Amino acid sequence: MKLRNSRGSNLSETGPALFIFFLGILFPMIDLLSIAFIYATCWYINFTVANQAARARESERDTIVTGVQKQIYNTGFASFLKIKDGDIKTDVNYPAVEAGLPAVLQCTTTVTGKPLVTLPAGGIIPAVPGLSAPVTFSISTEMTRESTLK
Repeated sequence: MKLRNSRGSNLSETGPALFIFFLGILFPMIDLLSIAFIYATCWYINFTVANQAARARESERDTIVTGVQKQIYNTGFASFLKIKDGDIKTDVNYPAVEAGLPAVLQCTTTVTGKPLVTLPAGGIIPAVPGLSAPVTFSISTEMTRESTLK
């Protein structure tokens, strides 16, 4: 009786293993990395706007916000993360100064981005933000103002 060679079994299991690897591990990892970059972009915009607005006059607020947003839109990073014009919203508020407390500003930034690899959704699989639907991050910060000029 002749025994079969067992070396070919490894090759026959490669196809299903690659399918599971790509669908279950690689594409979700790429999506998680893109989500992390979208969050980092949101944080960077919020910090930059708050930092510049804390050192400028209140009347320069809109110029600072649009300038930082244009810088982000003009980079290749925004196209890499699929961030289009209008996906970044930044709001800077100057609350009333209470007696004995320093003047502060409040900055809120919201960024909506799409994952790099969009997994198919519909039917049985729901739309999951970050995997098959756009993801939105919102970051708020409060910073002490260095310039209290109007």
